[in-house]
Formats: sequence, structure tokens, C-alpha cells
Amino acid sequence: FLHTFVVMNETRKVEFPTLTVEERYLKMCLKCLVHTILFHRALTRTNPEDVHEELLDLSYVRCADTAIANVVDSKIDNWVKRVIPKSSTPSTNVHVWQLMTSFFEKQTTTGWFKSQIEVNSTPWETWTFNIRIIPLDFTQERKQTLATEMRQLHLSVLQKSITSSRLPPLQHDNPYPFKIDSPEIAEKWNSPSGLGLWDTVFGTPTDTIFA
Repeated sequence: FLHTFVVMNETRKVEFPTLTVEERYLKMCLKCLVHTILFHRALTRTNPEDVHEELLDLSYVRCADTAIANVVDSKIDNWVKRVIPKSSTPSTNVHVWQLMTSFFEKQTTTGWFKSQIEVNSTPWETWTFNIRIIPLDFTQERKQTLATEMRQLHLSVLQKSITSSRLPPLQHDNPYPFKIDSPEIAEKWNSPSGLGLWDTVFGTPTDTIFA
């Protein structure tokens, strides 16, 4: 699949219909969706890792990279901890929460003595998932419904991730910085240039994978 690299002037926004999911399956579903997006935006230096979730009979591919997995786990775990208590109260059990994954462009700036790579503060692409959390439903029918909806949503993510040929140019063959956040949770989410991976994955600021 051949991508066309262009300078992005507008943010490509992808948003999905609301997914209703039980607390028990929440982390599993979110990690499937986010990892799928990241794998299809990591165009260099990544190996595939197959994941199969037995509970929902759901399979997907993610980047076989411990640092990326740790960031995704940490962000989603923190998000779940914040929304679950609020979703458990009668007044908010129909609330729709959002989880967003954004990608940013690295740009090279030239100074008097040296050039450096900076991250554009405006994302070139955002993916927004709308999530309604409900108490656990032990019926087999409900489990099958969720499994079907997740497979459909996963397929939609795959289709939308490969149909966009307008991608910004890569800097030094390094993948795009990304950020996982929520527009409605009061948390100090890290800036795209400070997510903690710039100097940890490959060791030097000019040889990084995700920020």
C-alpha cells in the first residue's frame, strides 16, 4: 500500500458511533482499538504482534514494542480509573465518555548553529471513541452483542486507517508522535513532545519512535 506524503494544513478527524460496554470488558476493548490505530500509523521500525482476547473472541495486531504497550496501558488504565466511579452513579450511567488518540507532525527547524526536530502543536489526525459504560450484564446474549459490535468497530478502524493516503512526511524515518487523552477528564495530560518516549525507545533524540 503506497502512501502519499503531504504537508497537512487541516486536522483529519475520525469519530465513531457510541459503543456500549460493560466495565469488565472496558480496558480490553479500548486497548484493542488504540493499538490497532497505532500499528497502522507506525510506518517504520515496528514488528507485528498478534493478540487474541478469549473473552470476546477478538483478535487484532499491535506493535511488538514494550515502551508503546506501557504508554497505552498506563493511559487507558488511568482513564478507566477516573470514569468508572462517575459511571457507577445513577445520574451519570447514561453519560458518553470520549477517548482520543492524536497524531502530530515532526518538523525540522534550522537555527544559527544547528537544526532541531520540533513537534507541531496541532495534530494532523485525531481518532475519537465514544464510550457508554454500563454494569456487567452476565447474559450470553449481551456478551455476543458486544463481541459483534467490537468486531464491526475494529473493522471500521482498519478501513479508515488504510484509506487515508494523505500522511505528513516522516522526519529521519521516525514514526509520528502521538497522544492519548480525554477532552473531558480533568487531568494534566502530557504534551506530545513530553510523553516520555523520545529518549527511551532507541536512545537518542534523533532516533526515536513515538513521543
